[in-house]
Amino acid sequence: PNVREAARAVTRFELLYARNYRGQSSFHEDARGAWLRFYSISPYNAYNRFVVDSVLAGWHAQLGHLCGHTLALEKVEIEFPAPAYAERYSELFGCPVEFSAACNQLRLSNATLALKGTEHVPHSWRELLQVCERELEQLTRTHSLKERIILMLGPLLHGREPDLEDIARRLQLPTWTLRRKLAEEGTQYR
Repeated sequence: PNVREAARAVTRFELLYARNYRGQSSFHEDARGAWLRFYSISPYNAYNRFVVDSVLAGWHAQLGHLCGHTLALEKVEIEFPAPAYAERYSELFGCPVEFSAACNQLRLSNATLALKGTEHVPHSWRELLQVCERELEQLTRTHSLKERIILMLGPLLHGREPDLEDIARRLQLPTWTLRRKLAEEGTQYR
């Protein structure tokens, strides 16, 4: 129906079209608008910079196509330092771009979020949301404990290795129960 709902859907159903052990994209709303955030994939090399560039530019183009014109962004923040071609980012996004930022994200105003989808069909939208919810439930229900831990570890690997106690606390399990359940799956934390 609008840019806001599209951004929510892009992040909510990301596991249906992409997966990375490092994290998942997210949508952070506040009173003035929202941040559409792509997770960290540091350390940055040429390929990882390309991935961030592609995701942010893809979101910008896709959401703009939804409402029928170039999407107005308030700001773009990118984790890696400014490359030699940094001026091209402001040209592409049409707004200020901050490098060496805390996150990779696009800032959308409430006015931009409210822009209507030019080809929105309410019945189809509701049906597709239900299909996506069912598929997401099926996909996430079938994870083994080992797979759940692997998905959990990626975002935590920033300069240190999480220990068994960290993971047990996040899963709300005693450490001995976590060890036992992993052993039942034929594996161990290490």
